This record gives sequence, structure tokens and C-alpha cells, in this order.
Amino acid sequence: MTLAADNRMARVVGELTPAERDGAAAYLATDPVDGGRRLALPGIELVAERRSLLVFVDQDPTANWGHPARYILLACDDVAHSVSVPARLPPFGQKDGLHWQLVYRADAVPESAIVNP
Repeated sequence: MTLAADNRMARVVGELTPAERDGAAAYLATDPVDGGRRLALPGIELVAERRSLLVFVDQDPTANWGHPARYILLACDDVAHSVSVPARLPPFGQKDGLHWQLVYRADAVPESAIVNP
């Protein structure tokens, strides 16, 4: 199943908490990850159980790193299935073949706090 860009963004925003909608930035890996893929991300390791969209939510974009964040895996074949994992470090700059794009920025988040991965 291929999700159009608008549908991907809607899925990401639908997974954000009210606090995240008010003050977070969310980044999406541009390509879905295949089921069974092991993702070695800074400070955590995830396994995508099924083909999924991978999201990184920076819960405090104006802070230095080591602050609350999370990764979300959104199943491509089931809009009701998602997995959320707490994190403290961003995925940017890893040599894992993932490319990221900003898909959500709360109005309260200044442009200067956004990462251009």
C-alpha cells in the first residue's frame, strides 16, 4: 500500500498528543521501512514488525539534546496499528540510509529550531 504525501502527514499529525501539536516538530523518514528491519537509532533499537512509516517526534525543539522525544512506527497496511517508543536523541546524521523530512511544526516552534536533515 502506498500512502500519498497528504495521507502520510495526516497519519503523523493524528498520532501526536495535544502537547506535541502545541510545541513539537515531527520528521518522517521519506521511505517506509520494511517489515523485519532492525533500526539502530541513537540510544535505542527498534524492529519494524511490518512495513511501516518511521516518525521522529522532537518534543522540545528549542532544547539541546538529551530531552524527551519519541519514535513512532505507523503500519502501512493498517491505519489503526502504531508503535511508540520513547527516545532522547535524534536520528539525524546516522549512516543508516534513512532520509528525513519535516512533516509537522507547531506554530510555537521557531523556524530556527527546525533541523534540516
